Amino acid sequence: MTITYEDRHMRSNPRPRPWLPEVEGEYVYHVTHRSNLPSIHRYGLAPKVPEDMDDTKAVYVFPSEDDMQTALGQWFGERIEDLIEEGIYTDDWVCLGIMLEGIDWDSCISDVDYEIAILHTVEPQYIRVLDIPV
Repeated sequence: MTITYEDRHMRSNPRPRPWLPEVEGEYVYHVTHRSNLPSIHRYGLAPKVPEDMDDTKAVYVFPSEDDMQTALGQWFGERIEDLIEEGIYTDDWVCLGIMLEGIDWDSCISDVDYEIAILHTVEPQYIRVLDIPV
């Protein structure tokens, strides 16, 4: 019997999905500019293509705080610096924690160990602003 991509990746299983990076703790982590908070508090986080990127429409999260901090010290931090230098954003970024029960794990994908793409809107009641330096 041949198992298709859809069979492997969209079957109902307990979270986290076996092909996703391991999630420890009660949150996955998302970084955003503080100016986005009023909209996020009202509407949640909707999937979108990251600015200046050609990528999948999703809410991008890190499976751990360590993964987030590593990215901020490398490629993601450089991207934020570029956005600040271009005058698109100020230096006022925040870390959001997305509660695991707010994620439909059947609607998530990943092809790297440090990031998960959530393909659905994350409702506001599952989002917390965390006191973690960005």
